[in-house]
Amino acid sequence: MRLGGYVADSQTTRGALDRRYGTLTVRVPADQFKATLAELRELGKVLSENITTQDVTKAYTDIETRLRVKHETAARLRDILRDRTARLSDVLEVERELTRVTEESEALEGERRFYDQQIALSSIAVNLSEPDAIVSASAFEPIRAALHNSLQVLSVSIAAMIAVVVFLAPWTLLGWLTWRLIRWLRARRRKPVAPPAA
Repeated sequence: MRLGGYVADSQTTRGALDRRYGTLTVRVPADQFKATLAELRELGKVLSENITTQDVTKAYTDIETRLRVKHETAARLRDILRDRTARLSDVLEVERELTRVTEESEALEGERRFYDQQIALSSIAVNLSEPDAIVSASAFEPIRAALHNSLQVLSVSIAAMIAVVVFLAPWTLLGWLTWRLIRWLRARRRKPVAPPAA
């Protein structure tokens, strides 16, 4: 970046109406924070803005104090190791303790470097979105939508009719056969019986 920062994170998604949305996180030198913010505002219309600060003075001071104590302890342990009159078991114990103190000091140094970076750089998170389309939808869009909806209603109606026909067809056939059987039985009953031959 022109003001000495860098892009820490970047994400892009595509939403409704094919509009793109993005999130950008930049890290800039603390003394360039306001200038960077001013340049970002010129990218488009600012809908909302929120600036927060985090005070790390207490945490940083605590790390400095703990580091000083660790360095003093390590110096005393090295003095003990330089004393040749100590027993071997005492020397080994001191060496173990010195190793532990050194490892803890290195971990604290890492934390201090992290805070140094946090203090030196500011984070800016920006949510970006493409503007709404300037050109309105086509004049034929309502007609297209109406035709689309009509076709949907028509297809649903045809599907319902097919379902009704398929459901009623066997019952209609059974009713028709029953009615024919009843008519046939009634016709047989009414049929006159022929008189016996003389």
